[in-house]
Amino acid sequence: MTVGASDRTPIKLAMLRALALSELNITRARKNIPYYGHVLIDLTAGDAAGQPGLPWWRASSPAIFSYLAGSFDRVRVRLYERDKDTGNRLVENLDKHLPTMNFTLQRGGWSWINSCTRSTVDFIRGDSRWIEDFADVKRYMHAFISNDPNTMHDWACNMRHLSEMRGTAVLVSSMGCNSRALKRAVPLENRGGWFTNLEHAIEFVRSRERYDLRLLRFLSDINQWAYLVLAPTNRRLEHPPSMIGTSWRTCPQLFENEITHLFYNKHERQDGHRWQDHHVAGVAGAGGSASVSARNR
Repeated sequence: MTVGASDRTPIKLAMLRALALSELNITRARKNIPYYGHVLIDLTAGDAAGQPGLPWWRASSPAIFSYLAGSFDRVRVRLYERDKDTGNRLVENLDKHLPTMNFTLQRGGWSWINSCTRSTVDFIRGDSRWIEDFADVKRYMHAFISNDPNTMHDWACNMRHLSEMRGTAVLVSSMGCNSRALKRAVPLENRGGWFTNLEHAIEFVRSRERYDLRLLRFLSDINQWAYLVLAPTNRRLEHPPSMIGTSWRTCPQLFENEITHLFYNKHERQDGHRWQDHHVAGVAGAGGSASVSARNR
């Protein structure tokens, strides 16, 4: 069984690889700013079984992060998987493929080190929400985080811990569900968990002027797959031409309209339901002003 496979997976993986590679290159190239390393964190690793038609190192988020650790020094990779069987398959796939990328398994656990870059890959069995606290990401360090939950209730990034991190963060999150199926299967009153996660992300960027939140979605996609990227405002996000991006900071009204379209069905929108009316929807434009829409409980 392959975890997380769909017809959109190759595009998602290409986007993830482009974003991570760009982040590594940008942070290392800046003059007069120290660089103390990167931590690449996969909060929902899966089994790294790969995808048909793709080489293994491009075919899953654990493989992409491992490849980057084999290409750059001062990189630490942490792979979290809470499901026992999936975690066992992940270890098997890592043990099979990492040696071909110059990694050696270390004694006493699931940790591999690259003989060329001295960067490392670690597998951690458990729920990343309660384990990962980002405490080792110090000033002049950077965290690139993949959060790819299976459902809206499985958001795996602890935003409180992320807000306490001293280094710089880039967080790439899937919307946690197929929003078209969500609107068919989940009553409106039960969708609050997803909105709570989004609001926590907005609170993070609202309190940090140098961060932005971008919504990336596929064009003309009947299933309405979308991704949320939390990143510094000076980062240029690389994404495929089949996707469109909307900034919360520079286009707040459009961002809110996109969320309404994604997570309310046509009849709900015709009845006047809007995300702005039910949830915190901060507006912080270039001038730094902010407003909060009224709650309608």
